[in-house]
Amino acid sequence: MAPDRNQIFRFVQKCLPDFEPAGSPEELIGGNINRVWRIPGDSDSVIVKYAPPYIAASPDVPMNSNRLSFEARALGSFMQSGPLSGIDQTYVQPPELLGHDTDASLLLMEDITPSVPWFEALRKGRAEIETARDLGRFIGALHRITYGQPAIAGQFHNMPVQETRYHVQYMSLAETLSKKDDPDFRSAAERCRQLGRLLMKQGRCLLMGDLWPPSLLWSRNKIRIIDWEFVHYGRPLQDLAHFCAHCMMHHAVASAGTRDLFTDIWGRTMNGYKRETSQLYQELINGDEIEWFSVHVGAEILARTIGAFSQGYLFEDPKQRMAREKISEEAVKLMAGNVVFNKHLFLRMLYK
Repeated sequence: MAPDRNQIFRFVQKCLPDFEPAGSPEELIGGNINRVWRIPGDSDSVIVKYAPPYIAASPDVPMNSNRLSFEARALGSFMQSGPLSGIDQTYVQPPELLGHDTDASLLLMEDITPSVPWFEALRKGRAEIETARDLGRFIGALHRITYGQPAIAGQFHNMPVQETRYHVQYMSLAETLSKKDDPDFRSAAERCRQLGRLLMKQGRCLLMGDLWPPSLLWSRNKIRIIDWEFVHYGRPLQDLAHFCAHCMMHHAVASAGTRDLFTDIWGRTMNGYKRETSQLYQELINGDEIEWFSVHVGAEILARTIGAFSQGYLFEDPKQRMAREKISEEAVKLMAGNVVFNKHLFLRMLYK
């Protein structure tokens, strides 16, 4: 059961005895996975997250509520003396962890304010396009310093979230695709199943796990990365292909005058990633990773156009019907392997 007003206040007071609330909790809308409140204070506000034992926006889809334990572990790892504290946080930074109650599935953290979505800041010229390189360097550092680290792998073996994704995204999408009497759809369905099974195995580095536009805020000349509950020791493509898919979708619905912004965001992100990972890049993004990269890109696009997460996203507007159909066709081709990767507008940026 979700916490009431008094339970929220008691949790905040336990974590921050000197915090003086200046108003009632304000529930924030727009999230899919958890319930989130802003608690105003005399000086600064704070954020409380609650993880129900299901996806908050889809109560019929179960999800282990221990996901906030993984988020707390990740945020704590970036703090002083934590295993990720060596990553440069000058230009890209997670929120500060302020408290966590495992039994109640509650998390307390810094309220990042004032802030706007990073993509919006880029569109309006409030953030420089070069900040995309900063994002790439940050994700590159996360992958690089945790690559092949058994201790980190053990701490972030977030299988409950992976199992939910396996069933809700990959297996569900594969079933939908297999119903179409078309060789590309059948091939895409089989490769989707294979990718789902592959990602259930232990990976090679630590992932942010949910690298898409709503997780990226622009505040005080920094990118702030929020929502780390999907953090996991997995494959680099789970961060990079995820972000690539969303850049492609924004590109698909953008006006002619702003479309290039999204190829530029992706290209500069990859430039920063390559620079940060240096010689390790060829191991992180090898031929096998590129092959499965395209499948994940396609699967994420289809999840947002015809699949489990299509409601409330870019293509819900009837005016975007043609864009939705076009990018869905491209996604099937990507998944089926019927694309020349090194000539594809987005995938070619994976190559050195």
